[in-house]
Amino acid sequence: MPTITTLAARTPATRRRHVDLLRALAISAVVVGHWLVMTVQRGGDGLLTGFTALPHLTVLHPLTWVFQVMPLFFLVGGVSNAISWTRHRDRGGDARTWLLDRSARLFPPVTALLVTTAVGAVVAGWAGTPVAFVARVVELVVLPLWFLVVYLSVITLTPVMHRLHRRWGLALPAVLLVGVVLGDVVRLTTGVELGAAGNFAFAWIAIHQIGFAWQDGTLRLTRRRAALLLAGALAALLLLTGPGPYPVSMVSVPGAAIQNPSPPSLALMALAAAQVALAVLVAGPADRWLARPARGPPCSASTPPCSPCTCGTWSPRSSARSRSTPSACSRPRTCTRPRGGGGASRGSRR
Repeated sequence: MPTITTLAARTPATRRRHVDLLRALAISAVVVGHWLVMTVQRGGDGLLTGFTALPHLTVLHPLTWVFQVMPLFFLVGGVSNAISWTRHRDRGGDARTWLLDRSARLFPPVTALLVTTAVGAVVAGWAGTPVAFVARVVELVVLPLWFLVVYLSVITLTPVMHRLHRRWGLALPAVLLVGVVLGDVVRLTTGVELGAAGNFAFAWIAIHQIGFAWQDGTLRLTRRRAALLLAGALAALLLLTGPGPYPVSMVSVPGAAIQNPSPPSLALMALAAAQVALAVLVAGPADRWLARPARGPPCSASTPPCSPCTCGTWSPRSSARSRSTPSACSRPRTCTRPRGGGGASRGSRR
């Protein structure tokens, strides 16, 4: 069996190694972030209970700007999906076979999680565990799958949205951003969170579309522009969460009047803009650093990408929790080095 060093040596120089790095950092942030804020204790009834400490640790809310990485997942997912779909289409493939292939490595671990949870619930019931407690445990285990539902929906739309991207480019995410703003106006004026329910689609599709633009070079975000975007996004974030109406926390806080991620808010979109800028800024240096043999890149051209699905199982809500992006769990695919501000051309194995 070839060693990691051998496999790394086979990796083409055109591989977008920074995408691997961003995935690894993102899933690490998810796991570490949940371990930091989750508290487990034994209640008066003797049963273990878990809850988030964020309502009591408001001083730590700014740290959620670091650990809220869902925009980053959709960004790199857009890059990977654009590369995969374009190559599949150019080979004469259709949307149906692409979707089946794209999700082929996602459904087995999700199915295993659901079956294991169901079996555990039945066994716990036979053992006399209170039904309410079992139901709560099952809820905590399956709740994180909301992300997979949303992401799979975005993947399903990829063939159509990529065609629209080739015609309209960045105008499309701009229009979707307007939809986010309108949704926020409704919820801020009415106090009804569901008034912005459309933001679940508008926000995540918009970020995914920006991933398309980053992949093909139409983003045109040079390092100087990226630095300006980062500064502007952080300034906007400070205004929106300071004198503005949005909470500082970028993750859900029980009891808060507004939840920035659910539905996604304009403040979360400002954070997404900052993450896009950071991704562009680190792409070049990360590629050069990871290309050094001594670094022993964990992924190579001849092996599937390292799966954050496995890492996600260490998140504290359950022993099999996953908030990973399906694009990171799919089959090996093509990828190339960005051109012109972070774009990429096709041509090498991913």
